[in-house]
Amino acid sequence: MDEPLVFYSDKKSLGFIMLFIFLLPFLAITFLTLRTLIMEPNVLNLIFITPSVVISFVISLLFILVLFYLPSIRYELRDDALYLIIGPWEDRIPYNEILDVSVKDLLLSPLSSFRLPGLALFDVDYSDEGIVRMYSTHALKEVVLIKTLNKKYGISPKDEKGFIEALRSKIKDYEVVKVDTSKEVGVMEKESQTKRFSVVEIIVWLIVLVSFIVGIYLYPRLPQKIAVHWGASGNVNGYLPKFSAIFLIPFLFTLISLIPLVIPKGSSQGSYRRFRFKYYLAMLLVFGILFFAYIYMLLWNIGIKMNFSVFSTILITGIVISIVVQLILFRRVDVSKKVN
Repeated sequence: MDEPLVFYSDKKSLGFIMLFIFLLPFLAITFLTLRTLIMEPNVLNLIFITPSVVISFVISLLFILVLFYLPSIRYELRDDALYLIIGPWEDRIPYNEILDVSVKDLLLSPLSSFRLPGLALFDVDYSDEGIVRMYSTHALKEVVLIKTLNKKYGISPKDEKGFIEALRSKIKDYEVVKVDTSKEVGVMEKESQTKRFSVVEIIVWLIVLVSFIVGIYLYPRLPQKIAVHWGASGNVNGYLPKFSAIFLIPFLFTLISLIPLVIPKGSSQGSYRRFRFKYYLAMLLVFGILFFAYIYMLLWNIGIKMNFSVFSTILITGIVISIVVQLILFRRVDVSKKVN
């Protein structure tokens, strides 16, 4: 058996930085929730906060593992197949299953999972290609896209030309295609089909509307200085001016809700509709949590004060449930889409 040809991924510095930045909040959540569990040991906290501790710890551990193994991202051309490897994770691509190889720019999907600036790993959703199994330090630009009978893979070898030539030598009579991204993804044709609003989308916009109505209704009753942040002990430690505090969340809801209406639709109306539905479903879960926190803030400032421990427990539980539901539901949507 011949020694495998090994190609390493392109520069990784941006990926390191972004991984570290994203790791910090999850470490903070792990510490704060664990501290709450230790400082206030009761059945309610044990039931609702423990899952948050476990999930945030697992996510933190995943980021740490990826940070540790990031320098080892490599692509091995062995006798039997192409192997994509990072630490304990590995994918094998038999040469006889490869249908197409192209170097192209991928279109961003806001619902991507493990995709950061300078790094994309595991199953990542893209607006133009759908789910792509990524082992790449190029999240969007100049990704070597490998299409097989069952999957798509994205990689970023540092020696791109050498890798493609070596791969070509492994696959008889195979031509590697360099995609003209300006023609493929730069020109978008307008489609004349009538827009249809899903129930999920309508509920999201109702939350936006209600947040404005509640803010306007309570505006005269609220003080000029609004409490907007509470410490772990439940004491206020942050304030904002009245107008900013009341309308920041409604305006943020509006801007986020407008994103699917202003981004390019791509060449497939069906893909755009699926993306739009998934996006608004994710926002419905997020908006529900933020709207609860928004109402708590407004009521607290007019003198109606819920117990902070109950509020924080409900909020953390809502965040955990939101993450779990999105992971399960989006995985089912992707699986059903592949089946169809």
